[in-house]
Amino acid sequence: MSNAIYVIEIALVPLLVLRRTRAFAVCAAILFLVAIETAAREWFFGLISLNMLLLFCERDYNRRLVGVFAAALAGLLLMRWGVFPEVMFQ
Repeated sequence: MSNAIYVIEIALVPLLVLRRTRAFAVCAAILFLVAIETAAREWFFGLISLNMLLLFCERDYNRRLVGVFAAALAGLLLMRWGVFPEVMFQ
C-alpha cells in the first residue's frame, strides 16, 4: 500500500503539468488527498495542499473559496488556542 501511495503521488505530477491531462489530474489528486487526509487527519496540511492543487484549475477557485479556507484555518487556530473544543477521533 505504501508503494502505491508514493507511485500515485509521483505519477500525478506530470499529469498536472500537461494541459491536456490537467483537469483529470486535479480531480484525481483531490480525491487522493481526501482519501489520505481522512486516514491521517492532518487538517492543516490537507487544506494547504488543496489550496495549492486548486491553482492548477482553469477557473480561479482559490479566489472564490478564500473565505472558506480562511474560516477553516481560523477554526484550526482557535482550536489550538483552546477557544474551540478539539475534535477527537476515536
